[in-house]
Amino acid sequence: GDLLFMPYTGKMRTQPGTQDNPLSGYASYYSKSDETALPGYYGVVLKTHRTKVELTASDRVAFHRYTFPKNVEKYVMINLKDANGDDRPTDTYLEQVNDTTVSGYRCSSGWSKQQQIYFTAVFSEPIRLALFHDSIPVQGNVLQGIDVKGNVIVASDVEKLDVKVGISPVSMENAAANIRQEIADWNFERVVDETTAKWNAELSKLQVSITDTVAKRIFYTALYHTMVQPNTMSDVNGEYMAADYTTRKVADNEVHYSTFSLWDTFRAAHPLYTLLHTDRIPDFIKSMMRQYDYYGYLPVWQLWGQDNYCMIGNHSIPVIVDAVLKGVAGVDAEKAYEAVHSSSIVSHPNSPFEVWEKYGYMPENIQTQSVSITLEQAFDDWCVALLARKLGKEEDY
Repeated sequence: GDLLFMPYTGKMRTQPGTQDNPLSGYASYYSKSDETALPGYYGVVLKTHRTKVELTASDRVAFHRYTFPKNVEKYVMINLKDANGDDRPTDTYLEQVNDTTVSGYRCSSGWSKQQQIYFTAVFSEPIRLALFHDSIPVQGNVLQGIDVKGNVIVASDVEKLDVKVGISPVSMENAAANIRQEIADWNFERVVDETTAKWNAELSKLQVSITDTVAKRIFYTALYHTMVQPNTMSDVNGEYMAADYTTRKVADNEVHYSTFSLWDTFRAAHPLYTLLHTDRIPDFIKSMMRQYDYYGYLPVWQLWGQDNYCMIGNHSIPVIVDAVLKGVAGVDAEKAYEAVHSSSIVSHPNSPFEVWEKYGYMPENIQTQSVSITLEQAFDDWCVALLARKLGKEEDY
């Protein structure tokens, strides 16, 4: 929800509406009956603007297709001020690079305290970008501030507009390079087919023998949901924004991942990944270990490269131990042990190890959530012990 693109028709607007008329801006009604949602494709009709939106994607690039009605004024709002939840912009930027390209970034604070997302958007038809500080027009092709919006003006005779939007944690240039590498042409249907084939390959790793199509749809939708994270975070050139806010680079055959919501996933999702996506596990673990290399402890709840320390315990530990105990190739067992052992004794937000060490348990009058924290840290410690025993470290065990 960081980069809001919204096609609309009518007179040029900058705001999503007024109290008197909520649809005086670019917002739109839509109906579930006009919506199609598949793993590699999404489509919906914006009823207010009589515009069909279709979406697909590669690993790092979104591919939009807008089909407008004839003989109306047409626009695409790029809103960098507003986003989902409590996310607040701290710095936003837009520029028109040429007659078909817009680049920008959005830095914000919220669930991830210092998040930065860069993008480049390439349009299939010539466009003109009108810039605004929220609702105040600004002259020129470049604008920076905390509330930047850009209104993309499309020629009235354009009925179909395609947009490729590359994103990057590093730079607008990397976002453009991601587009050139992953979606070089304008063949929307080909990208839908390729993305659908990728999803079919992943979802086919589990096959169920049932004839009830509703039950089968529920099963594969749930399986799909398990795969929407962790997310690829390194660009096609291998660069990524590290946990210490520096730009680093992985080896040519590696991928850096983020969005490790480990308190939510360590019990069932990650053990499933170990079985179904064994080839990805080394990169998952190397991505976690990079935070250990920078900070001295493994991720707790990492989003877009930054730890927000949400929830309790340190559940990178069971994920890594599970992989080593199951013999996943490409995981350095000794380095893994160093990281899980260190992370089980180094305090960080929401892991009050000093209370744990002093009392041997969590007194509720000193530490709230005492039972949950005791249970989860004890489980993590047990996992460290299992790995210690496997590696012959009897005293640690």
